[in-house]
Amino acid sequence: GNRLRFRVVIGHARPDTPKRNQNHLTEQHMTYVPALGFKWLTPAYDTVVYYTCRENTFKDQLIQQATLSPKKSVLDVGCGTGTLLTKLLQAEPSLRLHGLDIDADILPRAKAKLPPHTSDPTFLCASSDNIPLASGTIDVAFSSLMFHHLTSDQKRKSFKEICRVLKPGGEFNFADWGKPRNFLERLLFYQIQLLDGFATTQDHADGKLPTLMQQAGFVVEEITTFTTMFGPITLWKAIKP
Repeated sequence: GNRLRFRVVIGHARPDTPKRNQNHLTEQHMTYVPALGFKWLTPAYDTVVYYTCRENTFKDQLIQQATLSPKKSVLDVGCGTGTLLTKLLQAEPSLRLHGLDIDADILPRAKAKLPPHTSDPTFLCASSDNIPLASGTIDVAFSSLMFHHLTSDQKRKSFKEICRVLKPGGEFNFADWGKPRNFLERLLFYQIQLLDGFATTQDHADGKLPTLMQQAGFVVEEITTFTTMFGPITLWKAIKP
């Protein structure tokens, strides 16, 4: 029949991965934060994000700013329940999609959401700082509202990994909580910090994400910022030279 087919790859260290990265892979698996902070809240994730974070608005803009064309290889880092993957396939059905998430329990939700009659996606159950893909194989990467779950060290390593798997000239389209621009946005963002922890969100409040991307090797451009009831969501485009 015309049932959607997919492959699931369990993440593992690449043969050329130094031992220190293999150890860190275990650390991130042990310390990762589920969607909305708690496993029992995962079923409510789509509804909460849709109504509180202007999800359609910022994800549509994220796709609009990307350079997409038929058959391009695309990676969604922290794909979660698959909302962005679904939008990507609606925009360009022939994309060769890879959805990566460390949470094995959330990947079935992503698989179930994808539209039929589209190209076969590959799902990678792996951490963002040790992506099980060869270097220089991805045309366009995305990530949305995942990096605020990572420590500063995990952010640095994840940006470097995304840069590694991109082809030269490849782009990373990135959306996450940005630096508050006024007192109200700062007050709103405290809600996210209380939910997800100050240790993983302080880089966002301090506006450090562009610097971390630049240190990983990207040329970074800030595209726009949307105000939400939890604070500002900023969109960037980062190019691998």
